[in-house]
Formats: sequence, C-alpha cells, structure tokens
Amino acid sequence: MGAHRALVMSEKESAKTLAALESCVIGLIRDDAVPLPPFPAVAAQIVMLLRDPGYTMQRLVQLISQDQTISALLLRYANAAGNVSGAPVTTMPAAVVRLGAQEVHRIALAATLGGPASLAGPLGQLRRRAWRDSVFAAHLAAALAPGRGLWADEMFLNGLLRDLGKVLAIRAFELALQRLRLTLSLEPAVWASLIERYHVELGMVLAARWALPEQIQEVIASHHARANGDYREAVVLVQAVDAVVALLGEHQSIGAEHLSTIPLKDSERQAVVGLVPQLVAQVACFGGGAADTAKTAIAPPPLVVGSPERKVDVEAQVTNPATAGRLQVLRVGPTGFIAVAARRLVADQLIRVAVNIAPDARLDMWVTPQPLDDATTSCAHLVKPYALDAGTRNRYLNWVRGQESAG
Repeated sequence: MGAHRALVMSEKESAKTLAALESCVIGLIRDDAVPLPPFPAVAAQIVMLLRDPGYTMQRLVQLISQDQTISALLLRYANAAGNVSGAPVTTMPAAVVRLGAQEVHRIALAATLGGPASLAGPLGQLRRRAWRDSVFAAHLAAALAPGRGLWADEMFLNGLLRDLGKVLAIRAFELALQRLRLTLSLEPAVWASLIERYHVELGMVLAARWALPEQIQEVIASHHARANGDYREAVVLVQAVDAVVALLGEHQSIGAEHLSTIPLKDSERQAVVGLVPQLVAQVACFGGGAADTAKTAIAPPPLVVGSPERKVDVEAQVTNPATAGRLQVLRVGPTGFIAVAARRLVADQLIRVAVNIAPDARLDMWVTPQPLDDATTSCAHLVKPYALDAGTRNRYLNWVRGQESAG
C-alpha cells in the first residue's frame, strides 16, 4: 500500500514538473525568446549563384571551397558507398565532377542548414536524430519526386526543412530545463511527445524569418495534417516519406510488407526498399560531432537485445568513422547487441561496424550506439542495426542463432 502510494505521488510530481516545463516553453515562444539561427550566408550565396543562368562550375567550387566544413563533407560524400566509381577523390573539383552541380548544391545547403542540429546539450541526441531523419527524408523525397512530376531539388529542400522546427523545439526545452534548474531523465518517447506539440509552430516562425518559398512553408505547416491547396502533391509526398523514415526507427530492415499502408505506388515501394540501404552511407556523412558534454536528460535505454539472446565474445571494428576504434561484443539478440568501446560513442550517431562473426567471416552493417548510462566515462553501449538490406539482415539473424557460417 505504501509503495503504491509512493508511486502515485511520484507520478503526480512528474506531471507537475512536466506541466511547469511546458509552461516555460510556451512562455519562451510567446516572448520570442527561442534563438532562431540566421539563414546561413553560404547557403544564401549558393542559392543566388544557382539562380544565375550564366554561373560556372568553377565559381561554385570557389564558393564552396571558402567553407572548410562544406568542403570536408563534400569529399566524404563523394567517397561514400554508392557514390564511388573509381579511385577516391581528394580535391574539390574532382568531387564536384563526380557528384554533379545539382547534387553538390543540395549537399552544401544541407551542410550549412544543419549547423544548429550539431550542438551539444542535454537533448543533443534527439536533435541529431531529428536532423538525420530530415536528411534521409530529403534524399527519399528527391529520388521519388520525378515519378510524381515534381522537381527533385524542391522536394529535397521540402524533406530537409519539413521538421526543422523540431531542432528549435528541442532547444526550447533545453532552455526551459536551464531556466527552471531541472534535472530530468525522461524516456525518448516522452520527449518526442512534448516536442511534437510545438515543432510545427516553431518551424513556421523560422520559415517566415527566413522568407522561405510558399511551397516549403505549406509543407512545414501541413505535413502532419490533411493535404489541400496548391501544393498538395508536395505535401502528400513528404507525408509518405515521413512515414518511411518513422519505420527506420522501428525496424532494422524495410521490406515491401512494412510499406503496405503508406500511400506509395507499387513501383515507389519497390524503389524505397532498394533505396533505403543505399542511402545510409550518404546520410551518415551529415552526422558526426563530439559527444554531448552536458548531462543528458534522456533516460538510458533498457538493457534488452531481444529474445533469443546469447553471450558472445567477439571483436568489431568501427570502419566509419575509423577514429572510433574497436568494440568488444558481449551479448547479441535479434534487436541489437551489447558492446564495450574504448571510449564513449556519440549517442545515436550512425556508424559502420565490421563484426568478426566467425574466424573466416565478417559482417558489415550500419548501426546506432546508445550509452547504457549517462556517465561521461561509460563504455558500455546498446548497439542497434540500422536500415539493413535483406541479405545483411538474414546474416545478422543467423549470427544471433549461432549460425555464423550461414549466408
């Protein structure tokens, strides 16, 4: 009885705290106190340059070369899996030639617009995930756009900016935590629910501040509502892409059966199944950054890898980014594995690992690591496979069952 009463009181106190937190966020929005990043200067220059029918590739290269962050990202992107066709490129002109002007300006815009998403903070993990989802949505929207009679470049920006308000909403809650001097540790789903209530409003505020085109503003305003108006087709496609990206957080591998309820054409479903694993390497280029230095407000994940699980003792090499070093895998199950790293990995960052599943067999896959506690010295992680193709997914499950030689 006493324990039950304590639990009820704890829930009441939690509800009171969350109400105070939301009230503070509402006040920040009302007072226009949520910091809005300026439209990046380099992005504005790129847009102006591409509007000039007489622009040259040389001018584009010169402009991009002024920004070391964009230059480094373009080189990584040009050498990412799916873009490689020959020897690695090491110069900006070579990267531009390999990718083409259209792809280069998309990447450059994404690189400059994603700055606020890379900031550290108590909710940095959610911010990085929101931006990764946006980059994935942008690539998918651009790939599917021509089949619907839409312009790929426009749809790339629509997918990229549709949820930029989430990054601002996350920042608003971080400011509220600071103002109220709160130390919380909430499940990601709880934070997601809170953020969802304010991200469209903040996205529209930023869209107005940046004077974004009407189509993008309509997508931001309506991508969670019934699609109507002049830009209905763009909104409908973004909604479909949104649903696909959501599936990436629920399933390790996306098959046609997962897409059956999403408003896509049969040909588009087939395309998405093939595209998703191919795009991961490109999307991973937009990640990175240092681990959060602030105490996280996100509860660590439960130590669950699914059933059946088994103990193992195998080594895995992080091949991208190579600086992350090695992992020692201790337990494995259908939904992920427990591994110890030499140092704390960036939560929810996309990394590529090569697991030594047998003396003569290696399994390469993209994964996302989650530290198992909020101590900055923590080295134990829950690692989850991400966007696997069907063959890799089967090999992973065979490894879980102890059938390393299969596949």
